[in-house]
Amino acid sequence: MTIKLTRGIAWKNCLAQWKWITKNLDRDGLRSKSSKDRVDILKREWVEKNWRKGQTLIHSCFFCTFANSECMSKCTKCPGREVEVTFTCVHSNYNYHDSPQEFYRKLLRLDNKRRTQSKLG
Repeated sequence: MTIKLTRGIAWKNCLAQWKWITKNLDRDGLRSKSSKDRVDILKREWVEKNWRKGQTLIHSCFFCTFANSECMSKCTKCPGREVEVTFTCVHSNYNYHDSPQEFYRKLLRLDNKRRTQSKLG
């Protein structure tokens, strides 16, 4: 069953998930796999260990689930796009499959921008 998330829960868990992914990319047993395969394995593993049993996330992604979208590129309701309209998870500068560390850094910058915007209000 796919669930509905709040924006805050989506951000909190997305950041936690990607922090863990970037720390585990070079873990034994994953080094021989492509970056795409490593990311997909780690995304699913994080969800299995840290998310509610029986509740499905679209693409093992909190932003896709919040947006209730399968699009994987320019989801209009993506929490990242709400902060920066040009954000897309497959952007060539920070593609989540090809450059997971840069993708996580991008998420951190977006979160900082989001928090600053909410304080200004």
